[in-house]
Amino acid sequence: MKADEIQLLQKLTERGGVMTPSAWEIAQSIGMPYKRARYILQNKWICKGWYEYGVSWGTGWLTEEAPPVHVL
Repeated sequence: MKADEIQLLQKLTERGGVMTPSAWEIAQSIGMPYKRARYILQNKWICKGWYEYGVSWGTGWLTEEAPPVHVL
């Protein structure tokens, strides 16, 4: 896992169950490009069961299957 991906996971974990800021806003805040954020959240983490979303990939949440950041 690359450093920016770990940072995104950490920020989403810190956010907890609150939906603001959105996952996309968090990705922007760490300087992650749109296509990279979309790939990680929509393709990679969903396939692993770590991330879920309702209508938009940019406003989703981590699942219980997502690893704790300190394990990485």
